[in-house]
This record gives sequence, structure tokens and C-alpha cells, in this order.
Amino acid sequence: MKHLTFSRRRLLRLTCAAALTGIFAPAVRYLPPARAAEAKKPLIVYFSMPETDNPLHMTRDEENSTVVVDGKAPGNTQYVAMPIRQKTGGSLFRLEPVTPYPREHRALVSLAEKEQAGDIRPEIAAASDLTASDTLFPGYPNWWADCP
Repeated sequence: MKHLTFSRRRLLRLTCAAALTGIFAPAVRYLPPARAAEAKKPLIVYFSMPETDNPLHMTRDEENSTVVVDGKAPGNTQYVAMPIRQKTGGSLFRLEPVTPYPREHRALVSLAEKEQAGDIRPEIAAASDLTASDTLFPGYPNWWADCP
């Protein structure tokens, strides 16, 4: 029996493709031509926390879990949001905390653990007009198997 092995990067790409074709397909509604003009653009609202912004100087762990697109290292959630935008024609809106998260892994994990334990949500720097859209795709990382 042949065993298949996938890198984390390849698995992330496959997951994204599966999400677009399966999970999100029902959310992209067909509109008859008469109603198409009335339709509002979908909004893809996401939070993404890449631990590096320099794909040329990554640690081994970062290389195994970071996707590089056009020489840039978006976070995993941002990476998944980009093809959703392409498929739906929607707009991207990235949630940014007022106080940026640390990029150093241990400091980030420590802060995230404190927020999780205290059910703390950081203040968001700017808001998007949700009334301009009739379809919303929320995207967020899965920290400790929980939603934000």
C-alpha cells in the first residue's frame, strides 16, 4: 500500500480548495439577471496573524507552516480569504487590533493564552460597514480549538 505524504503548505492549499468547492459553495447564491444589479458585494472579514513578514529569513517551523505568495507571507486566514474573494467577487476587510500582536512566537502565544483564559477580545482599529453587504464570510484563526 502506498502512503501519501503532504507538507503543511500542500495540506493548507488542499484545505482551501476543498473549502471553496464544498463548504462555501452554498453561500455563493445564484441571482437571476434582473436581481443581479440589486445584489450587494460579499464581504470577507478576516483576522490573520502571520508570525513573519519576511519569507527570505524564516525558521524551519515558519517554512513548514507559512505560505508565500508573490514574495510575501500572508497569514493562513488571509491566504484562504484571497481565493474566496476571487470566487465571489467580494471585498476583503482585514481586522487589525489597536495594539498589534507581537510577532515573536512565544510572546504571541503567551498573550493569546491570557486573552483566551480571560475571555478578552482586543479592540479593533477600524470597522467595516456591514450593511453594504448581504453575504458575510468571517475568517479567523483557530486558537485552542475555539472561535474568537
